[in-house]
Amino acid sequence: MRRHDATEWLAAVQQEDESLEKNYTWDVIDDSALPRGRRPLTSKYVFKKKTLFDSKTGLYRYKYKARMVARGFQQKEGIDYDETFATVVKAPSYRILMAMAGSLGWTVYLMDVKTAFLHGDLDVEIYIRPPVGMTLPKGKVLRLRKALYGLKQSPRQWYFKLTQTLTRLGFRVSLYDPCVFVHEQRDLIVALWVDDLLIAARHEEDATIFRQQMSTEFEMTDEGKCTYYLGMNVIQSSQGIFLHQERYATDILKKFKFEDMPSVPTPIRYGKALAKTPGHQATDSYRLLYQGMVGCLMWLVCQTRVDMAFATNYVARYCANPEKSHMDAVTRIYAYLSGTTDSGLFFARTNTSLPQLISGFADADFAGCIDTRRSTTGYVFLFGTGPVSWASKRQKSVSVSTMEAEYVAASIASREAIWIRNFVNDLQIDKLHFPHIKVGIDNMAAEGLTRNPILHDRAKHIDIHYHFVRERVIQHKDIVTHRVSSGENLADILTKPLTEDIFRGLARRLGMRRLNEV
Repeated sequence: MRRHDATEWLAAVQQEDESLEKNYTWDVIDDSALPRGRRPLTSKYVFKKKTLFDSKTGLYRYKYKARMVARGFQQKEGIDYDETFATVVKAPSYRILMAMAGSLGWTVYLMDVKTAFLHGDLDVEIYIRPPVGMTLPKGKVLRLRKALYGLKQSPRQWYFKLTQTLTRLGFRVSLYDPCVFVHEQRDLIVALWVDDLLIAARHEEDATIFRQQMSTEFEMTDEGKCTYYLGMNVIQSSQGIFLHQERYATDILKKFKFEDMPSVPTPIRYGKALAKTPGHQATDSYRLLYQGMVGCLMWLVCQTRVDMAFATNYVARYCANPEKSHMDAVTRIYAYLSGTTDSGLFFARTNTSLPQLISGFADADFAGCIDTRRSTTGYVFLFGTGPVSWASKRQKSVSVSTMEAEYVAASIASREAIWIRNFVNDLQIDKLHFPHIKVGIDNMAAEGLTRNPILHDRAKHIDIHYHFVRERVIQHKDIVTHRVSSGENLADILTKPLTEDIFRGLARRLGMRRLNEV
């Protein structure tokens, strides 16, 4: 209340209180009516300034939000709740929807449900005390009727409420992501991230009808065409869809005082290998700074920056005890970021035959980790012109040959390929059906092993679960492995440091573009 913007916060609290009253969130009861042994949960107001992007002005603005929340950490399983569920769509799922919309010329819309959790009905009795700032007669407590924010079961109860509504409107739940809903007759797909509804539509009139229906069912904020989603700017045009995180990248550069740092052409120096230093022990402040710098990069890597995935995951291995060489490597990533803040993923409108839209690549860097001598797996799957799923991770066991490392990488990639194929096919979009997915491998021996039980002496020790890829190739035939040259393997960017020319070429072919290029 001492802040210069106190009036905005008071208005936010008043709006929250009105919403709670409007939704009949609780009943006021005597605390003597509490069941024996039950203690009411405490509650509080949580305040946040939410960043919004105004597509008309091209500027960002703040929205003041106050939320009354229950302190769910005081709940006891079996008494206050039974089951929980996070209502968040998988990252590959919403990237696939964006890529599909960009490739096929669909439009993506965004809607936000106001006080979404308050629409969920509780299946157990929960009692709370009001937060500081809310008056209640002495000797009274609140018995909740609705799933208040902060309760462990609230997301699950909201999910059930929304699922019932969407099912009544003709949608069905995807078999491969429970937060994706499909309306086959209208060619509408809805992805749910807590209270945000991302809507991909082939026809504008169908999207309009659905948005009107949702506004009737719930109190909604209709953002129209999606321009900002989960921290990503979304630019839709007749050429395709472009996703970037320029604002976030700029913010973390400022946070660590790197905004004026000269840029470098690659996120990690070619030929540079990191390792632990025996006997070294980082101070707490140094370790926390390092972890904070790496953690901020991780959000970029998980959303849009496939070009920084290997470098960021590489330096993350040393978060427990970093030293100067590790910090220098992290600083270089920020130097690369300073010159590419507006880089992102471009899903271009394509005339490619629809069955050719999805392609995958798997690669491995044999014994690339100096500390453990484990290999690094990298895979990437593209939908149209841009990547929708990627990973760069150290393998869990030591491989004794390049062939084994590549075979393990192919097996890990094949599991993601199966999910992508099943998810896309389950959408049942006209002519968008994939009998199999091609996965490129640049090692001839490993590629041969996926199709034939050969090289027995060199492969007999490989854990049986890594032979999953061979089963899918030979028996199920839903994965087709094929040989690609090392220069054509796009997953190479996810396994090792590369020269500037090779790095730029692969990033370009992965659909990475700058804002002025779309």
